[in-house]
Amino acid sequence: MPGDVGLKHASPLLVCLVVSLLAASHLEAQDKFGFTGVLGWETVSGGASQVLDQGITGEFDIYYHFGHLRAGIGVNVVSYDAITDKLPPVAAELAQSVSRVTLNLLVGYKFITDGALRPYVEGRVGYVRLRPEWNYWTTPGEPGENVEDRERGVQYGLRGGLEIPFAHKWSADISALWTGFSISEVEGNSAGLENFDSGSTIGVLAGVSFYP
Repeated sequence: MPGDVGLKHASPLLVCLVVSLLAASHLEAQDKFGFTGVLGWETVSGGASQVLDQGITGEFDIYYHFGHLRAGIGVNVVSYDAITDKLPPVAAELAQSVSRVTLNLLVGYKFITDGALRPYVEGRVGYVRLRPEWNYWTTPGEPGENVEDRERGVQYGLRGGLEIPFAHKWSADISALWTGFSISEVEGNSAGLENFDSGSTIGVLAGVSFYP
């Protein structure tokens, strides 16, 4: 029958088409390394907001992708403006900024791996160090914590973003990031502050991602 002949010829074509689509899909979602660099802005809330105001942040991440999943490590650095009117005079004269450095373990999920818009979500946990530029949270020699300090602790967070490919192997990366951190207690009595050992931040980031 003519219909049977047509079907016999069409079947191999359909098989080839399906195999080609599957192969193309595999190529787009194959395992690969990726690198992301971003800059942004964030603000602080919680106990640490007594001393820390808004800050400029930068981050560099290295990922390995397993299809839609990705895991990696990242370094985040923030320079916060200090709220000097709440510090004792000696410290206020020296205060310019407080730095925060974080080393993170990252685990994320990219919802679309081969589209024009590629949304993702990411969780993180890591080591954090918070250090005042003037080296002391309170005035040296006064009661309270006469500490030089690099307060250390744990940071955790959640990031949601969007990758927008604009060239071969390159994508723009736009995201929002929430983090919380818990550090060794900062005793601020001599500066007229309440003690604090935690805080949280929210910010926006923008940069590029590269897939070699």
